[in-house]
Amino acid sequence: MRDPRQRVVRTFGGIALRAWALAGFHLRQDLLSLEGVRFSGRAFVRSGARLHRASFIEIGEGALIGAAHLYALDRLVIGRHAMVNDRVFLCTASHDIHDPGYALVTGPIVIGDYAWLATGCTVLPSVTIGRGAVIGASAVVAKDVPEMAIVVGNPGKVVGRRQAVHADGVTRRLASANPGDRLREFLEAGKV
Repeated sequence: MRDPRQRVVRTFGGIALRAWALAGFHLRQDLLSLEGVRFSGRAFVRSGARLHRASFIEIGEGALIGAAHLYALDRLVIGRHAMVNDRVFLCTASHDIHDPGYALVTGPIVIGDYAWLATGCTVLPSVTIGRGAVIGASAVVAKDVPEMAIVVGNPGKVVGRRQAVHADGVTRRLASANPGDRLREFLEAGKV
């Protein structure tokens, strides 16, 4: 059995780390606001996120943005409690391949409330992703996605419908989670 003092130190240490992580998110949000990002409430933007042309970006309350690349040469809206995982690429611009000078072409991207963009997916210009939709890992989305749809592949295709959206507190819990928490849960449950 462990020394009870160790358990107390680990418990309070974990709480302190989570509080520090949330404080970091709040400071980051304040700095991004100074750069021009518009927030509708507290959101969670990880330090690895790259935001280009912050003045075009709007982020909803409770949204969680991992180490994603937000390339905003046009309006880019991320809805309330939406989740944008690591290595997601949201690109609001391209070039006209029929123009000899490859003129810049832009189009807005709108990510609906409670949508989830999984690791490594790409969303191209002029796309709206509906409320509660899920975009699978590494999918490429070039067309609008209906509400609650599940999209996978390249090109992205609807393969199903989501039954319910995640709870409001999920993004906050994920943002403040200690990376070792899930492993500890598996060890205690005997799954590893």
